[in-house]
Amino acid sequence: MGRPVTLGFLLCLFNVFAFAQRGSWGSDIELRIKISFENDRPVGTPLRVQLLNGSENMIADTFSDGTGQAVFRSVRGGNYKVRVSGLGVLETTSESFTIDPRDRFQVQYVHVTPAATTAEANGGQNKPISAAELNVPDKARKEFDKGTDAMGKSQWDEAEKHFERATEIYPRYASAFNNLGIVAINQNKLPAARGYFQQAINLDDHLASAYLNISKLDYNEHRLKEAQAPLAKALTLDPMNVEAMLLMAASQLSTGGLEQAIAYAHRIHTLRHQKFAISHIIAAQAFERSEKIAAAIGEYQLYLQEAPQSALAQNARDAVTRLQSQH
Repeated sequence: MGRPVTLGFLLCLFNVFAFAQRGSWGSDIELRIKISFENDRPVGTPLRVQLLNGSENMIADTFSDGTGQAVFRSVRGGNYKVRVSGLGVLETTSESFTIDPRDRFQVQYVHVTPAATTAEANGGQNKPISAAELNVPDKARKEFDKGTDAMGKSQWDEAEKHFERATEIYPRYASAFNNLGIVAINQNKLPAARGYFQQAINLDDHLASAYLNISKLDYNEHRLKEAQAPLAKALTLDPMNVEAMLLMAASQLSTGGLEQAIAYAHRIHTLRHQKFAISHIIAAQAFERSEKIAAAIGEYQLYLQEAPQSALAQNARDAVTRLQSQH
């Protein structure tokens, strides 16, 4: 029988995860996104524009203006993608692109397809954006952008001021409340953070990042079972979110859902998961507890292939040696 997974091990996973935009900013690079249809006809309807990191996890969220442009400021150098969604278009994720840390400005072009030409093929499953988010006034959006810039510089009090101002101008600004929760986390105001995330959900029940953030708070408070409901909702809204899958796998493992833990861990393995090799540790632990030793050894070995220099690499090597002696 495998060793039981400790709560400390599971909570160390929580500390690896950043809250939404945290840790993804910090330089002066401005990224401008220009959205158009395939014939280069501009998209006049405001669309949701999400900046994704190399693991395709969202690190920033904004909306395009009436000319089809969106701006992300204070972006760090690295590999990114952009996801565009909204009324009248099919959700589109761009090819990966690289931002050189020596740059100060970069433009990326994204072509989208009208939803009318694809609705039948997709069963009409285009993700909706709430009318409240589409109707954000320019003044509120400018305050939101200023708050995002301050977050990128870890100026939490300044960020709080701008996000609060954004919600005063537009009380239905769900994304601003979500970011107020992230700010509160960094100010060690956890009860306030939960209230902000819940307010964001009350205003926009399709805001996957707010559900994910609530699940992280549950995790931090050792409420591992309770974390599963908001995680399930986040995954319903954003089925490819690897971070949410990993938290769900760890939560299932901790509460005895071994088959579910293995299933989520294996799903992660089929996606880009450079930062989430630890999913193989979770699968290995679940296989051990299910007395499937050969499968457990295989997962530990996969982890060592993907993260040979990590802090848990020696633990994985020791586990392989131990299990091979038993098998």
